[in-house]
Amino acid sequence: MSGFVSISRRVSCNSVVIALLTVSTVIIIWGAGPSPDTGEGSLRATGYASRQQRLDAIIVLAGGQTRDGGVPLWVARRLDRAVELQRSQGEPFPPIVASGGGSGAAPPVLTSEKFIIHESTSCASYLHKKWNVDFSSLMKEWSSYDTEGNAFFTLVQFAKPLGWRHIAIVTSEFHMPRAKALFEWIYGLQGAGHFPERISADSSKRGAINQGYVLEYHSVSDDGINEAALKNRIESEKRMLEKVMNDAARIKTMEEFHHHFYFEKKYYSTAKQDLFGKMVNNTGLY
Repeated sequence: MSGFVSISRRVSCNSVVIALLTVSTVIIIWGAGPSPDTGEGSLRATGYASRQQRLDAIIVLAGGQTRDGGVPLWVARRLDRAVELQRSQGEPFPPIVASGGGSGAAPPVLTSEKFIIHESTSCASYLHKKWNVDFSSLMKEWSSYDTEGNAFFTLVQFAKPLGWRHIAIVTSEFHMPRAKALFEWIYGLQGAGHFPERISADSSKRGAINQGYVLEYHSVSDDGINEAALKNRIESEKRMLEKVMNDAARIKTMEEFHHHFYFEKKYYSTAKQDLFGKMVNNTGLY
């Protein structure tokens, strides 16, 4: 009888242990999930998304200068927006790249010693003096003389060697359709980014994302710009955009683009270098 009681006690004890372990396991599993009362899971997810979407850099497109080497109204707006984006990211701040060397349709602004003040230099000076943007988070690109050059040189001088993926592009409303088309085309060329062998025959799937770049576009207002000049510039932008789309349809790789850029483009081709400085932009807008 005592043996039976002993066995019964052992069975009862084991049952209690198993029951407690089962309950503990349920509690642990339930406790590992987000609390519906605190919303902790949602906060974690939001934080993760924010980290994933953090900008690697901000590229602001230059667009002309004043006679004293300053920046015109529309460029100042672009730069102000770039600072707003940079500060929205928190520290460490992503770098701002001011992109622009000058224009083949307007003479350069010179220092008193006759040295060129590049458009990107004017932009960098504005950002540092007005907004106290630290030089450690401010860079400039001065090889470009048009928007196609902005896209190409920021890609090969900054984005690709530095491994940037998530980049903001800032320019004016009148300029944005063509700027966006150029950046999507050039950053999406086969060999341009993180997936050098990838190329899609489906035109709907082409673009910067195909090479691992996530580009976001921020346009600033055209308010205050001379109405007639703005109207003329918008018409000019439409014509140039059509040419961009035609070029993008036939040029798919970095090798093909390199040939196009240095042998067909009027600003960069040695065969066409005599045209440099003889082209006129009557609107003054870039």
